[in-house]
Amino acid sequence: MREHDIFDETKRHFQLERLILFSDAVFAIAITLLVIDVKLPATNWSKLITVEVFNEYLRESIPQLMGFVFSFFIIGFYWTTHHRMFGFVNNYDAGIIWLNMFLLFFIVLIPFTTSLTSEYGYLSESFVFYYINVGCVGLVSFFLQVHIANPKKNLSIGLEDKNL
Repeated sequence: MREHDIFDETKRHFQLERLILFSDAVFAIAITLLVIDVKLPATNWSKLITVEVFNEYLRESIPQLMGFVFSFFIIGFYWTTHHRMFGFVNNYDAGIIWLNMFLLFFIVLIPFTTSLTSEYGYLSESFVFYYINVGCVGLVSFFLQVHIANPKKNLSIGLEDKNL
């Protein structure tokens, strides 16, 4: 193997690692943004509150907590799928980069749509936005897997035989 070929291989591997690390960071940030929306109702904290008031505040935060839990595991599920999928990738192209960017776009939108359902859960439209968002994550993830697994593109080894 020539020195130039080794350099190209190292550079390609480095660029692929950058893509994976960036994706991991975006997934982590999306999960972090989820928990920021979970808070007790605003109050004057300079005054002491009773246990009853505190318990009422906790009850009022249940929609945000439930939204956090559901969305945490949805994002976590797609991160594990992404992680397994990219474990087979040995090359990249513009298609992987753009499909991955679309996937990350819909992932970082989940905290917003989670907030909509937590705050406006009495409106069915808030759930429609959430379901469309999560559906788009699944759809783009599927297209990303199909793209990576395509043997004609020579982007992965063994993914075409797996069912993620």
